[in-house]
Amino acid sequence: MIDMKATGQRIAALRKEKNLSPMALADKLGVSHIAVTSWESGETLPDITRLPSLSAALDASLEDILGDAAFSKIISGASTSDNLSGFDFSYDFTPEEITNLGKVLTPEKADVVFSQLTPATIEHISAASAFVSDSVISQLMGKYTGELSFSALAQVSDIISEDLFNDLAEQVEVKDSKELAKGLPAIQPHRRGRFITRVADDVAPEDVVSLAGILDPDSLEALLDKVPMLEGANSLGTLSTLSGVLPNNSFAALVDKVQSIEHLSDLAPIIAEVPAEHHSKLLSKVEIVDDYSDIIALAPFLASEQLVELSTRVITESDAGDKAKLEAIIAQKSK
Repeated sequence: MIDMKATGQRIAALRKEKNLSPMALADKLGVSHIAVTSWESGETLPDITRLPSLSAALDASLEDILGDAAFSKIISGASTSDNLSGFDFSYDFTPEEITNLGKVLTPEKADVVFSQLTPATIEHISAASAFVSDSVISQLMGKYTGELSFSALAQVSDIISEDLFNDLAEQVEVKDSKELAKGLPAIQPHRRGRFITRVADDVAPEDVVSLAGILDPDSLEALLDKVPMLEGANSLGTLSTLSGVLPNNSFAALVDKVQSIEHLSDLAPIIAEVPAEHHSKLLSKVEIVDDYSDIIALAPFLASEQLVELSTRVITESDAGDKAKLEAIIAQKSK
């Protein structure tokens, strides 16, 4: 692994030995003086494609610049030699080094170099995938040293073959709906449905919101089946949130999961968000209609028949004015 700060210090020292200003070195390399300053401060490393010209400009070897004999040998051999036999590429590359080195390798050389990656973490494999064949990606996944989690598989789903993906998908479990919501968008649409069945039967409604827009209808129905029964005032907030993102049939399935609504007044904050075809189902779940004013508050959104039915369930008739007002509303809606 290259020490960026130490490499920057060596570049600065070699430049001064050649009596070059940062601007003069930049001109020789065809880069900005800001790039040279960034190298020398240790903020970035020179792109590997620039190293041969940097070596020539400073009249120094790659090892003099990088301070790492093994990595310098790899860069030199991989970028200049036609025959890579005899080269040892078992080097602890960082993902950034893989990306930089891959830029100067032919696909055949990239296969030889990166097939020897150790360790083969998801980050290493992702970086190498832009340069190597599917067979090498398969080799690297076979050397993967971490837990093959759903999140890890999601990170490489777009760089591995269908067959390899199918094999690996059988090995992973999805811990919960939050992990599903985080990883599933990275997986190709035709590969997503299989993971819905792996989630425990306690899918959080807010995770349904995250996933509703990327699932096909069958997968969305399967996910909703795993949402537990909705209880309390929070369940109505869930309905309000999901009413705008779920297809009508899917939303109807969610309404079925509402166990009960204690007071009619609990519907007031969300009734406008819920499509009218679901109002009767929700009203049937109301346990208590306290007074006429609660019905009046919902009247703009309900049909006259629904208002009449609710009026028969009022438990407090202390306000005759509200009763008369409701009757007038019903009469007007019945015309």
